[in-house]
Amino acid sequence: MGRYIIHRRRKIKPKKAGAVSSVTAAVDARERELAISLERKQLELERAREERQARASARRLERRSLVFDKGASGRRRTAVRAAGVSLISATVGLHILGISIQRSPGSAASDLWRADVTCDVEKDFTYYLNDPTMPAGIDAIHLMRAVAPRLAEELFVGSVSKGVDQNNIRAAFELAESIVNKSRNVPLLTDDEKLDFNLAVVKEFEDIVALRLLLLRSELGLIVEALMRKTIVSRSGCEAILAPIYERFDSLRGNEPKLQLFRPSRDVKPSGAHGQ
Repeated sequence: MGRYIIHRRRKIKPKKAGAVSSVTAAVDARERELAISLERKQLELERAREERQARASARRLERRSLVFDKGASGRRRTAVRAAGVSLISATVGLHILGISIQRSPGSAASDLWRADVTCDVEKDFTYYLNDPTMPAGIDAIHLMRAVAPRLAEELFVGSVSKGVDQNNIRAAFELAESIVNKSRNVPLLTDDEKLDFNLAVVKEFEDIVALRLLLLRSELGLIVEALMRKTIVSRSGCEAILAPIYERFDSLRGNEPKLQLFRPSRDVKPSGAHGQ
């Protein structure tokens, strides 16, 4: 008679292959559903973010469009011109003490107003043409400030007031000639060549000014709107708008690139004499 042996361990029957595969398939399907759901939510969040950004951009463009007005009044045109010279002055390190505009008695609505931009400058900052003691960099600053009002009006209004920039244009060409005369690498030029050379210098600085104004269009719009609300922007008001520009200039102080003058496209051999 045989003995009955008690098994202390439970025998586990191996599961069928079909049952295992069905469980795995169910788990995989659930994971795919979760992944799809997460991806859908991520897309919805991304779409909502893009819509918010689009609305914010539309609001910014709407605010900026206040500057782009071809039928601008004389006051707005004056505000744009004053803002242009203020911004260019700030980009070269000149702090603005105040901006003011004033309507001339008896002027029409389309006439430009009087404008005054006061800068915190050193006592001898004024320029003297062909003064060998004054560096060419000072002439360059004055040249950029001379062309800034006209370029600002052209860029942000779409047209330029006639007959108001003769003095600035004349000063720009005189400053260009002063810069050229202070260059050690300019050969002896004929009168026609000198005129073309000065024109090229003015054009080069106009391109610099135009680029800076376009990059600072938000700040320009803030100055314009401030002058459209009241006729004076105080020093504190200027600081609030221009502080980031001052900070960028101060961070680059001492590392600014050396002033590069225009060079003729054709090869001109120095004759040993320099323009005086």
